[in-house]
Amino acid sequence: MASFDYLHERQHKRELRLESAQKGTAVAVSQQTDLERTLLFTLRTAFVQTLQAKQVLALAKDNLEYFGKELGLAASATKPATSRVWTWTASSCSCRSINPITKRRW
Repeated sequence: MASFDYLHERQHKRELRLESAQKGTAVAVSQQTDLERTLLFTLRTAFVQTLQAKQVLALAKDNLEYFGKELGLAASATKPATSRVWTWTASSCSCRSINPITKRRW
């Protein structure tokens, strides 16, 4: 007499579980691929944003430098003209600035 130790499940349940596991694995692989694609896209986007931020910073620095020069020129143009008066004595020489424009009250 021969005996079998193999238990065969009824109504093909083993094959159904195997098929379900294979489909679950396929879904997990698909999700992993999608996650990798999303992460790569996010990384590239962050890189581009970093480059843009560097350029915006450089532009802002250039603008500040330009406006600083403009304000410096404007400030020097609005300064009152000064004259120098030299005083000579036998023992020393001195110089002082005078402002020819008098202050007015409005």
